[in-house]
Parts: sequence; structure tokens; C-alpha cells
Amino acid sequence: MIEIEQIKSVVQESFDVLSQFITKIKIDIKKNKINVFYSEKREQLQFNGMKNEVESIIKEQFGSEWLLFVNHKNNSNKNSLSKLDPILVGDLLGNHQLKIKKMKPKKLQGKYGKKFVNKNTWVEWNETSRVFLSEYSEVHDVIPFHPEKKFRGTIIPFNLFTGWQGNIWCPEVNSLIYMRQDSTHKSGSIVKDAKVDFFIGVGIDNRGDFQFVARDWESGANRGDAPESAITVNYNLIQESKESIVEILQDSDQFILITSYQGDQDRSTSEKITEELNKLFPDYPTQILDWPKELDFKSLEWTGRYTHPILARYLSGAVVLFPPDVGGEEE
Repeated sequence: MIEIEQIKSVVQESFDVLSQFITKIKIDIKKNKINVFYSEKREQLQFNGMKNEVESIIKEQFGSEWLLFVNHKNNSNKNSLSKLDPILVGDLLGNHQLKIKKMKPKKLQGKYGKKFVNKNTWVEWNETSRVFLSEYSEVHDVIPFHPEKKFRGTIIPFNLFTGWQGNIWCPEVNSLIYMRQDSTHKSGSIVKDAKVDFFIGVGIDNRGDFQFVARDWESGANRGDAPESAITVNYNLIQESKESIVEILQDSDQFILITSYQGDQDRSTSEKITEELNKLFPDYPTQILDWPKELDFKSLEWTGRYTHPILARYLSGAVVLFPPDVGGEEE
């Protein structure tokens, strides 16, 4: 039987000189969790930097199911979100220093999902986070001291281009994890709310910042050899999605469907969408998706009828955006 004092002793020895700052070691035998609390905020980077190494020692001596968490004493506050990526927390609470405005519930739901409107979800995420983006200052195919078992997360709406790229939320990771579809569907498909198993790597995003990246991922939404739906962006979101659109259209085989719906606040016609796209992407060909077409039988005085009346009721405009120098002519 594992003795609590034996575990505490190994933890103290493993943290070496940092052990002098440890104020409390809380061990949950049933859940195989170890919480280490320390007093000096200035030692946060050192504790976070050693956490994975100490956890590996714990797993080696007491079993692979054990997890280690390190906390500054003030982090035990139930309402604290100090472990999470501050940019993400800024969407929930706002951050004047980072110039991030607090999102309204509807927009927060649209970006992260319904459950993230509730602050308790963020608090729980903060409590379960044990992998921190701030610990890494270089690119890794797979992070050092990665557990043998893959992490599991859920694909959320944030920057989601179905069948192409997306982001994973994982309760054990303090930031989102970027994922991208490979040339096959062997590992499954990128679909909202799908469960994903993955290894964690570190890459660089299009702003030059570090980000977590899903490696060797497996999605529960597997469409087999079926074609993915077209990558679609709402007309109201093309400005904020510009960088992602450019990245996707670097692949000459890709195209993006820009749509506007009758219920949108800023509803637009295909002609207006085309005009805006020509401003934002002057070197990218466009093609109006003229479907459903209006039936015009003037001789029969029959107007206002469409080839597909249900679609016409919802869709106000649709335009296909192609990569540079790729034709958009109708077949």
C-alpha cells in the first residue's frame, strides 16, 4: 500500500532547492492526485518548469495514473483563473493591459461553445489545468515528458473551418490546441463537438507566437472517404477571419464559400459580398454562386419562384473565393 508520507518525501526531494518554498502537499489517494502549494510567486516559472520532471519521477515510483499539480498559495482561490492563458480569460473578463474587451455572452458562446458562458466552467478548467503554454520557449514535435497516454479534448467553434482546421479544448491544458486536417480522413474529421485524442506539440502561429499543436490526433467524427463539406465563412466574419482565409488558400486545391443568411444582422447580397472580397483580397478570383436561381416565366406572369425555394428562404448571398491565379469560371 502506498504511504502518503512516502509520496511527500519523494516530492520534497525531487523539487530539490525549490522544496524550501513548498508550504503544503495535498495528496488524494483515491483520485491519484498530488497538489503542491508554494509561497513565493517569483518562483512560479521554476516550479512550472520542474513539474513535468517531478511528475515523471512520481509515475515511475508509484504508477502511471498519478498526476501532479503545482499552485501558488493564492491560486487556491475558487474564483481564480490565474492558470489559464490570459488572452482567453480576457474574452470572459476583459483585460485592459492586453487591450481585450470582455465578450458578451452570445459572442462568447459563438467562439467557445454554450458551456463557456458560465464562469464555473472556466474555474473548473483553471483547477484541472496542468500543462502550461508559458513553460515552453521553443518548438517541440511533442512536448518533453509527455505522458504515454494521449490527451482527450473537444473541438470548439473558435476558428473552426470544418474539414480543414480547428481548435481543441482540453481540461488539462491551459490554452487551446490547434489542429489541422491531413490529406486523408484516416484520423477522422474536424467537426464541431467531436471528441479528439492527441499528443501535444508546440508550434508557432501566424502572428509568430507559440501555440499548442495536436499531433497524431484521432477524431471521433470519422467520415471515411466521404467528401468534407465546403469550407464556409459567414460574410460578417470575413474581416476577422482574413489571416486564416489567406492561410487556407495557400493550397491551390482549396476554395472558400462566403455566405450571408436572411437572418443575419448585416444581411448581404452576392454582389455586395463580391465587392467586399475584391477590397480585402484583390488578387483572389471570385464567383457568385447563383443557386438557387429565380424562375422567370414572364409570359406566364410567374415570378418570385425559385429552383430551390427552401434554400432561397434562408440564403441571401453566396460567393466562392479562390486562391490567387485560380480561375473561377463556371463549368
